Amino acid sequence: MIQVWGMTDVGLCRKENQDAYAFLEHPVTGHTICVVCDGMGGAKGGREASQGACNVIENVFQEQYAQCGAGQEEAFLKKALIYANRFVFQKASHEESLAGMGTTAVCALVR
Repeated sequence: MIQVWGMTDVGLCRKENQDAYAFLEHPVTGHTICVVCDGMGGAKGGREASQGACNVIENVFQEQYAQCGAGQEEAFLKKALIYANRFVFQKASHEESLAGMGTTAVCALVR
């Protein structure tokens, strides 16, 4: 079993904390994914982008990770990030108030 915890801070330059993170143990495999997303530089919708990307990566992990064989971890994480990117891009494209939103993402998979 792995133990994880997280903490975020708004920092010195911003008024809004645009960080999101998740730690999730897969119910079948027992493997853990750790995700940290940070909305980009105060851009419109940074909080929505980081939380949405985090949620998408969690969902992909829950729904598709059981089919990930040994040696396929990098491809799996790339696929999860592509799905998250697609979600953020489409949301920004369809909601004018979120135009230009974006986030960084870092993932770690513990097997």
